[in-house]
Amino acid sequence: MLLLHNARIITSSLNHKSQRHSWMLVNTSTGLIDQIGNDHEHLSSLNAADNSEEFQKVDCNDCIVFPGLWDAHCHIYGLGHVLTNVADLQECDSIDAMVNVLTETLDSHPTPYDESNPVVSFPKFLEGSQWDQKELGRLPNIYDLDRVTTEVPIVCWRRCWHMCCVNSKALEVCGITRENSANKDGVDHFEDDHPDGQGIVGDCTGILRENAISLLGDLLNQESSNDVKVQELRKGLNTVASHGVTSVCSNDSSCFNISNGWETYGRLLEEGEGTLPCRVFLTTDWEQIR
Repeated sequence: MLLLHNARIITSSLNHKSQRHSWMLVNTSTGLIDQIGNDHEHLSSLNAADNSEEFQKVDCNDCIVFPGLWDAHCHIYGLGHVLTNVADLQECDSIDAMVNVLTETLDSHPTPYDESNPVVSFPKFLEGSQWDQKELGRLPNIYDLDRVTTEVPIVCWRRCWHMCCVNSKALEVCGITRENSANKDGVDHFEDDHPDGQGIVGDCTGILRENAISLLGDLLNQESSNDVKVQELRKGLNTVASHGVTSVCSNDSSCFNISNGWETYGRLLEEGEGTLPCRVFLTTDWEQIR
């Protein structure tokens, strides 16, 4: 049994009037609420009734108690990947700050790059996310990211994930040039000569939007090893569970390069001896369940 006391518990009745309670007794064997109330005398009797190890007591310190949260649309694998292997750019308030974070990430997590086979396995590029041009002062461009490195591809996602900025190496690896991208929607080009004299009108700025992001397929379509996938899934699930999320509907089979979502979750389930940090409803492409 689990006794939650010194809590703020709000329930509703059939007439839709809310009621407030200060303690709750939960049957941990069934997961059901056994008793709930404001009766301090009854609470005192419960406190004194059982001091065994099976009878747990939690002082909620006047916090609100509510059912576990349900995230109806998320990407757990993507979350775990971002938290594990992607530079966090959300606090960057200038282009220089963005460059510094990416440089520090590259220095602390060297990204191997094989010139003879530039997309051997994932990850072979430096990745960042959560930038916003309003906070940076302007859109980042190819020359900003080339300040970090011209030897390793860089892909940095805007916080909406519908736009990214890449460096010259990423364009080179993916075969994106001034000429073959001139008429492609979603590929930005300089409309004026670059102030540093490095680029001219018509050159790619490094900004790709919406469907144009698919041009980075040679980089983005590479999958991690199964061990890394399990590690990143575990990170994502543990993170949402730590914030009170107990159920997720996660689209991990067609997003973020995890083609074997069922198998990966199955392996994580086996390693957890039949349990996961939270309940998972896995959204998958209909072709995968034929």
